[in-house]
Amino acid sequence: MLKLRAMQRRCSLLPRLLLTLHLLALSAVSHSNTVQGTVIQGAVVQAATPAKDQSTTGQTTVKGTAQNAAEGTAEASAEEAAKADPADFVPHYPLPTPGNDLVGANQTARLSAADTLIDVAARHHLGYNVLRSANPEVDAWLPGEGTEVLLPLQTLLPTVAREGIVINVAEMRLYHYPTLKSEGARSVYVYPISVGRREWSTPLTRTRVTGRAKDPSWYPPESIRKEHAARGDILPKVVPPGPNNPLGNYLLSLGIPSYFIHGTDKKFGIGMQVTHGCIRMYGRDIEQLTKAVPNNTPVTIINQTVKTGWHNGKLYLEIHPALETMSVIEEGKLNTAVKALVQATKDYPDTTINWDKVDQVVTAETGLPTLVGQRPQPTKTLVLDEG
Repeated sequence: MLKLRAMQRRCSLLPRLLLTLHLLALSAVSHSNTVQGTVIQGAVVQAATPAKDQSTTGQTTVKGTAQNAAEGTAEASAEEAAKADPADFVPHYPLPTPGNDLVGANQTARLSAADTLIDVAARHHLGYNVLRSANPEVDAWLPGEGTEVLLPLQTLLPTVAREGIVINVAEMRLYHYPTLKSEGARSVYVYPISVGRREWSTPLTRTRVTGRAKDPSWYPPESIRKEHAARGDILPKVVPPGPNNPLGNYLLSLGIPSYFIHGTDKKFGIGMQVTHGCIRMYGRDIEQLTKAVPNNTPVTIINQTVKTGWHNGKLYLEIHPALETMSVIEEGKLNTAVKALVQATKDYPDTTINWDKVDQVVTAETGLPTLVGQRPQPTKTLVLDEG
């Protein structure tokens, strides 16, 4: 009887799966785009509260993990996330103190019968890639009612200057470091994104924000129109603003001609290689980012599959699967991890590293920051009074 029910549910999900894959295939946006839209003037530094996306609300129950709470990693942010409607919560954290790199706190979610991992990712401001990597044993389309999944909200900040916008295509995350107009604690916002697919990789470069638009029109180039036509999808020369525009409702233009950070007309696809090189975000996220960053904000696009960092004297390693690119074979990831760890400990040569754990982390590629080493604890000198 249980097998029959599972088969029935799997059959009922098949049309949904096929539709999702079809939508992902049709929603890619070219790196040769032309757009028009309402220019937004006077972008403010303080991010606006994102609008609720009713399509992503659900019945998943969320709780923080005891391990992270015990290690003291952003408990306040975890509590805020647990209390808020996940559709309204964008993970953001105070910048770590100098010498520290870990932000966020993982949580767990217990799923409903109708949930898929794509649903859960959209609901909790996660990309499908990090959720899939963190839960490799969970069926992506039939997790099952009551299944508990890990929400990977903890991350090491990339090894690059913490300013403006930093995009790490390897983990498909965008980090925004707002600039404060007055003295105060700086913070970092962490957004999931989609990046360029295999033959249309997102360029690795340093650029800047050059403009923004609300309700942009999309002018697909002839090459993309031919690509869609080959699939039986006839694109018009101009796709006007609206629910069928793959650019979504907001867009940031960059110093790289025809590359954008933009929204989407689809709920699915964030955390996947599905674009023609642009950076795609959830609609509520790009709206917040567009209103938060001024023109000339620096944008750094990197590809760090291996990240190392510190938290209170403990050394962490975070490994992400390599992107599917034209050169799909990435050799020597263990060597890359070893070099990164050596670099991270150059000022702390007495650091103890668990190399067996390092090997496990490199093999698993869960994308989760994992404790692999620790600096020696400072010894206290006891001074005796000779009198």
